[in-house]
Amino acid sequence: MNATYTLLEIRRLLRDRAALVLTAGLPTALFLLYNAMWGDDTGATTSLMVMMGVFAGLASTVSAGGRVAQERHAGWTRQLRLSPLRPLSYALSKSVVALVLGMLAATLVFVVGLAVQGGGADLPAMAESLLLLWVASIPFALIGVLLGQVGSAGSAQPRGMVVLLGSAFLGGVFVPIDQLPSGMEAVAQWYPSYWLNALAQAPFGESVDVLRGVLTLVVWTVVLAGVVRWRYGRAER
Repeated sequence: MNATYTLLEIRRLLRDRAALVLTAGLPTALFLLYNAMWGDDTGATTSLMVMMGVFAGLASTVSAGGRVAQERHAGWTRQLRLSPLRPLSYALSKSVVALVLGMLAATLVFVVGLAVQGGGADLPAMAESLLLLWVASIPFALIGVLLGQVGSAGSAQPRGMVVLLGSAFLGGVFVPIDQLPSGMEAVAQWYPSYWLNALAQAPFGESVDVLRGVLTLVVWTVVLAGVVRWRYGRAER
């Protein structure tokens, strides 16, 4: 990974305050709304906090596609290909930037969740959950970059919205996965958002097949990194 390029991209991201407020603010607002409706006890509030933290991670990482698509449209990607920046460094740097935004958004949800729970909060479990959430978001950072590498700049946002909502449902963010139509849970177990949510819930006592979850996320990460690297090498063709 090229550290100079990555830091430049992070500074560009942090200057876009409107995007930061919208990306981080919506999941937090949804958490407060859902908690007002269903947060009857500490357990329910914790579960809602993790689910909206997962949604924040998904929304922030998948939204990277819009920025990548704009750079392609402006010719910036073509200029980068003329530089010594290697394709794999490009994929890693873009993913790290997406993960930084995801961590900011998820952390805000958890900080508000901590304030809501007060003395009932399990701080070690919250810290572990936030770390797992961040690491397990890596495949979605790559999906976001890939979305920006294909198709037109104008279609990047609607495509990202479809992927975001599909990932949220398959991850059981809005509706528990066992309440979806028959067979959906079996399909979801092959998709990374299912394990993202499951691993983030694990520190609070939820039973999780950690080995299968980690293997699923690693396979998705390796495959997606390879595709993003390949697409960067063929940019603008």
